[in-house]
Amino acid sequence: MKCPRTSEALVKRTFGDLEVDVSPGCGGIWFDRFELSKVKHKHQELGELIVEQLRKHAKPFLDTAPRLRCPRDADVVMMRRYFSPKRQIEIDECPKCGGSWLDAGELEGIRDLFGSSTDRAQATEEFVASVMSSPEVQAYERESENLRSKLQGIGAILGRTSEFDDRT
Repeated sequence: MKCPRTSEALVKRTFGDLEVDVSPGCGGIWFDRFELSKVKHKHQELGELIVEQLRKHAKPFLDTAPRLRCPRDADVVMMRRYFSPKRQIEIDECPKCGGSWLDAGELEGIRDLFGSSTDRAQATEEFVASVMSSPEVQAYERESENLRSKLQGIGAILGRTSEFDDRT
């Protein structure tokens, strides 16, 4: 596989029972589906081993704006998304294979996002509250209420019509 940033060959590295692919040129790392979940929390020691190893790699300035192609499925452009409700770190994910590409420093940043599960839960609640109070959601709710009222009106009319049909 090749690095989606530098096109250099990725190097396989084994950490415990986890094998990942690392870019020696940019310090980015490829996680196959579900592998990131094994190292994303601060309390997961395996993640700290990987972070320490990645610190040794060069981290040249790279333009992270261009969309990346998946190292495993080169014909697929990866989706970019925020890793957490805090919206601080964006990662690239392949919609086909489910793998994740993290640029240099992103794994360390992810591991530092939350001190505890309580912090994560609080950030999630704050994110949901901000989305629910957004103008877009408020407009959608008004539109839904208007549609509900119209449908109830139509239902009432149809109900009266059937009463008239029964009398004749």
